Amino acid sequence: MPENGLKTFAVHSSDEWVGTQMIYGQRMVNGALRSYALASDVVAHEITHGLTDRTARLEYQRETGALNESYSDILVVIIANRHRSSFDDWNWEVGEDLDLTGVPIRDLSDPPRRGQPAHMRDFRTLDPDADLTNENDWGWVHVNSGIHNKAAFNLMASRNAAGGRLFTPREAAALFYVALTQYLSRTSGFSDSRRGVELAARTLFRDDEPATKARKLATVATAFNDVGITA
Repeated sequence: MPENGLKTFAVHSSDEWVGTQMIYGQRMVNGALRSYALASDVVAHEITHGLTDRTARLEYQRETGALNESYSDILVVIIANRHRSSFDDWNWEVGEDLDLTGVPIRDLSDPPRRGQPAHMRDFRTLDPDADLTNENDWGWVHVNSGIHNKAAFNLMASRNAAGGRLFTPREAAALFYVALTQYLSRTSGFSDSRRGVELAARTLFRDDEPATKARKLATVATAFNDVGITA
């Protein structure tokens, strides 16, 4: 593990949160150096690792590390689409501006598109006796994060009885922010996150009309059930 236990290689080994600051490197694009800091979602991804570091302090290894990565991806997508009032127009990709290809590093709406699993049955494990290193991605944290990412997408893409979006972007942001900062701890896993989001939902929607509240709580549960993250 890194010295501070939280050092990340969030979307590429040349940009990282090191526990005290964000560091952005450069890469060659068409023969010229291009800073990773030019990609706003990469910048936001690292900032939110700092948020996790100062709140839940999720360990950067195995499932807990994948959850750490996922929260940065989720919050990044929310930040990147903050100017859009409806999920209908959202871009669910992360890192598509890192080079000139337009190909994202991850896609919350379709994790397998970029080689990530979208269900717990495909969770990639690491031999319990294997050394946790960057060579095996600290236990495949950038791989397995796709499962929790897909649950978040399921939640945000859900619709109400009239066919409109069930949650507003502001509500979705609150659900995941509250779960991360109030209900998770250093060794939390995906199921802990589900419980955290469910608890946040009970608080945030406590004053909703009963039928609406019930639908929202059921939808949160379904979003996680559909990717195999059980209570």
